[in-house]
Amino acid sequence: MTPEERKAMKEVSCRHFNGIQNKTCEAGLEYPPWQECSCLGKRTDCPSYACFSAEELAAKEAALQRSMDMMRKGLSSCCEAPFDTSQVITEGEFKNHGPRFCSKCGKLAFMV
Repeated sequence: MTPEERKAMKEVSCRHFNGIQNKTCEAGLEYPPWQECSCLGKRTDCPSYACFSAEELAAKEAALQRSMDMMRKGLSSCCEAPFDTSQVITEGEFKNHGPRFCSKCGKLAFMV
């Protein structure tokens, strides 16, 4: 997906969309069958549909970029502390798989 396509998708995503694994969106509305769900497109039939503003999109993009930069440095984005890798698998077929937690606050940073 190109950066332009990613930006266009974000611009038409509803701010209440929290994934189809949930029964309702963040506005409390029940999701229709996925084939009919238009939360990721310009939705005209939902009274709670709300796009992100350009400023919100820029802030989300900056936060994502910061998180990625911190991850490349081996630091958590929450506390800028090194990752706790004590639960990462060290050998075998799934070597290097497992959770990386913030060593300061214990929050899950990411999982492989």
